[in-house]
Amino acid sequence: MKKRSSGGGGGWGVRMASSARCRRRARGLGDGAAAIHMCRVDHLNGSDVFFFVGGETFHAHRALLAVCSPVFKALLLSSTAEAAACSITLNDIKPAMFEALLHFMYTGDFLPAGAHSSSPDSSDTNTDTLHRLLAAAHEYKLDRLKLMCARKLEESLSVETVARTLGYAKMCGCSELKSKCLDLLLLGEEEHQSIGHTWLLLALA
Repeated sequence: MKKRSSGGGGGWGVRMASSARCRRRARGLGDGAAAIHMCRVDHLNGSDVFFFVGGETFHAHRALLAVCSPVFKALLLSSTAEAAACSITLNDIKPAMFEALLHFMYTGDFLPAGAHSSSPDSSDTNTDTLHRLLAAAHEYKLDRLKLMCARKLEESLSVETVARTLGYAKMCGCSELKSKCLDLLLLGEEEHQSIGHTWLLLALA
């Protein structure tokens, strides 16, 4: 895939204008999948960085990512050699998760990574996907996406998923989701005794 050079010497104001135009153009497509496809094939004008993630390449715009995420801001706009590079390799995230983060940053829409998988109707698959996406949003400090994931997980809470969801809620500092999980654990203990004292003690620890 051919690299693109950065848009030339502009300062912060110039870069911000470019990213705003990019966001409007991506939203104007009316199809989030199409917007991310453009990131993959490097059709978005002015892209000035690309990421290698699990063998896949994603093109993006430094200013847009930096505005959305303080983690990307530190990574892309600091004075380090890595920030100045045109290509960055990310080893701590899967391509599907990174694609979901890009989709959110470019369109503002929520699209669970793996929604295009062969078994999209599997509740276990969707819950696992939401867990991973919640963790990724937490790591890259995308607070709105993190909240959206937490709310989706609240809606789909069940006896089968509550223990794992509680672990992610505690790890990512989602207090409301944690409270919902504890409520369900207590309800299960009182009404069905199907979860057991062990999980309850771990949850309250």
